[in-house]
Amino acid sequence: MQYGFVCIVTGATHPIGRAVVHELAAHGAAVVYACSSEPTNNFTSLVDEVKAANPSTKVIGYPFKLADEQGTLALIDDVLNAWGR
Repeated sequence: MQYGFVCIVTGATHPIGRAVVHELAAHGAAVVYACSSEPTNNFTSLVDEVKAANPSTKVIGYPFKLADEQGTLALIDDVLNAWGR
């Protein structure tokens, strides 16, 4: 079980990343899926799917550019500030 864990997943718009988000959520982890653009309707379907299967799990989209080191550091800082871990 992953209760209490906060996991960051990149590539959640692709089948493997999507499967990772589903699996982590099924085990109780909060999941931040880092996407390369603003989370829009095509990302909300992932959140809806996960919440339907695991209503007590948090899934949050976070827009950032993978190739940008500052963006990656900001992502980590935001997650640490939001969840304290």
